[in-house]
Amino acid sequence: MAITDGVIINAAIDSARRGTPHNNIELVVVPPLLCTVDGEERKRHLQLYQAALSGDWDTAEGIYKLFPGEVNARINKRGETALHIAAAAEHTHFVKQLVGKMSTEALYFRNNAGNTAFCFAAISGVEAIAKVMMDKKRDLAMARGRGNLLPIYMAAQLGHRRMVSYLYDETNKLLTEGDRIALLVALINSDMYDVAWKMIKADPRLASARDDHQLTALHALAQKSCLPSNAVDHRPPGFWIRDLNPVSVFKLARMKKLMHKKALDIIQYLWEQVLLLDDATISRQIEEPWPLIFTAAERGNLDFLTILIRLYPELIFKVDQNTYSIFHIAILNRHEGIFRMIYQIGSIKNLIATYKDKEGNNMLHLAAKALESPSRLNVIPGAALQLQRELLWFKVTIFSLFPSTKYI
Repeated sequence: MAITDGVIINAAIDSARRGTPHNNIELVVVPPLLCTVDGEERKRHLQLYQAALSGDWDTAEGIYKLFPGEVNARINKRGETALHIAAAAEHTHFVKQLVGKMSTEALYFRNNAGNTAFCFAAISGVEAIAKVMMDKKRDLAMARGRGNLLPIYMAAQLGHRRMVSYLYDETNKLLTEGDRIALLVALINSDMYDVAWKMIKADPRLASARDDHQLTALHALAQKSCLPSNAVDHRPPGFWIRDLNPVSVFKLARMKKLMHKKALDIIQYLWEQVLLLDDATISRQIEEPWPLIFTAAERGNLDFLTILIRLYPELIFKVDQNTYSIFHIAILNRHEGIFRMIYQIGSIKNLIATYKDKEGNNMLHLAAKALESPSRLNVIPGAALQLQRELLWFKVTIFSLFPSTKYI
């Protein structure tokens, strides 16, 4: 049976009332969307929607004085209240006035997607809005939204550092173990290493914890191509045009430097905690659900590999299903920085150089192969320069593995 906007299952019910056989009646919960609103009510809801969207409290207040019950009403087909709309539109004054009039129960209303107005506040990144709502009801920050996600997780996914920091201070003692590792992975993905650092220092067990996808914090770090890739809150379009000045550039550079250092501290701390475990557990930590060192090598994550190998040199001997070490993968993806680590392992490089894949290819064969990731070459304009870079890369590889071949 077709259902439009969550409305109309009455056909089956009417059929049953008339005595018509109907053996497969499916119960559907109809969202509270005021499906039978009259024209005047619909008009009021439209006015409230527009007022909330534009932050026009005077218009909204006028309607609420005449129709007090509309304060808690859902005003659109998505099941949202005016508070949902105003929070999403970042109108702090409107939210403050409305929260003062709404019932406590209405603050927890979820829209059809399962999100509360506080979820929208977290998504907006405006701390003042979150504070206004939490001043009335502190546990709004723990009311889960769509996908059973906490508001702080949503804010972390969108890179709202200040919002995340505020919500973490307010909720950290209430988070479950599953919440913590999910949030930690989200923070790493968004380069919020300052809050991530606070989390792991407060709970070292997070070093070996796994999220719903069985990923650890180290897996999240291994996937990054550089540390960090973006160290500031997301800015609206035109940010650079409006705000580019020596002071903002300096602050940006300083923030990136700070976040980079904090990221390295996190990698080292997490890895030190993992190394306290037994050998079998260590192996599972770095190999399941996928081997993190090979992903790091593929992404060119030199900082990550440097720290892990410095504290656990045995990693340089590990190979993947193709008998590739991290150096083989570095060659395939033309990550010079990672390949140069081979200079630091002395004669061991001679042993690793003998590794062959299933097709009999060694490091030199891989160096001569066409790039699996053409984007590494495309940073150099012109076919001639690309060819020159390829030849140079091949020579560097040969000299590293076979110093006697300097006649090339």
